[in-house]
Amino acid sequence: MIEKLVIIGGGGHARELADVAVACASAGAKLELLGYVDDDPRLTGTMRNGFPVLGTTAWLRGAGHDVVAVCGIGSPSARRRVVERLPGVRFITLVHPASVITQWVTMGAGAVITAGCVLTNSIVIGAHTHINRCSTVSHDSSIGEFVHVSPGCVLSGNVIIGDECDLGAGAILIPGVSVGPRTIVGAGAVVIRDLPPDVTAVGNPARVIKTRNAPVGGV
Repeated sequence: MIEKLVIIGGGGHARELADVAVACASAGAKLELLGYVDDDPRLTGTMRNGFPVLGTTAWLRGAGHDVVAVCGIGSPSARRRVVERLPGVRFITLVHPASVITQWVTMGAGAVITAGCVLTNSIVIGAHTHINRCSTVSHDSSIGEFVHVSPGCVLSGNVIIGDECDLGAGAILIPGVSVGPRTIVGAGAVVIRDLPPDVTAVGNPARVIKTRNAPVGGV
């Protein structure tokens, strides 16, 4: 059965996920991209790179059982908020055929791996985590849910990334470091020691420049 895919969101990140979906279908995946949904009603009926914005996210609630989704929102926290408002929607993983992933990688629903990424072995990728172009993840690493890994990141072996982290483009994490939930790592930062939750860290070596309050119920 061909699964009919809808991308949640109508921005640039959503269009990039649509590119992944089209590549998967062209490589033989039983997948048909229907278009997008976005909660900005002004976008309904417009086109995004040849595919329509079908309506708001309410459209998904009336869709058939063969409709599946991925969330094309770049911000980790916003991605979580949208997904949690859509109980009952079936989310799938997307893995670009131009990525290299061994059989020893496990991924949660809604995870997306884009072109040029390399993931080796004994790696766990959480639900709704997106790993962007040409990033690498080495052995025995664990990445939580709703994480955004920007293009060109290098995660060495035994790295642990908490939920909702946002790793900037070109960030490097040496073996064995951990990053607490909801922490932002700046573009080009080199993480050589553990980072706590709810901070922003930049530079080489990465240093904390900002601390935020943990959300209610956060860990």
